Amino acid sequence: CLFGSDPVYSPGHFSAEEKNAVFGILNVLQPVLATSDFSHADLEAKVRNEAQKMGQKLTPLAQALRFAMTGGRVSPGLFDMLEAQGKETVLRRLKKAIEALA
Repeated sequence: CLFGSDPVYSPGHFSAEEKNAVFGILNVLQPVLATSDFSHADLEAKVRNEAQKMGQKLTPLAQALRFAMTGGRVSPGLFDMLEAQGKETVLRRLKKAIEALA
């Protein structure tokens, strides 16, 4: 599901608390990633910076992004995957995942 059709998002993957956290994280990351040049280094720096600003480890942000990109909790290397998918696909999937969690 990394390439090709966008995933079907099932918010049932998460408890209510997790769902709210993922929703919040994706809403924070969407505008940040929109400013990225989509190189691996820039994507990683931006996401790590947001994790630090949020007072969180990278893991919750990475899990939220994995859900947005794949519809699940598992993916190849996160920043490699984001770079390979490209800005248009990533931003479209972020938008769809946010809508599914709303």
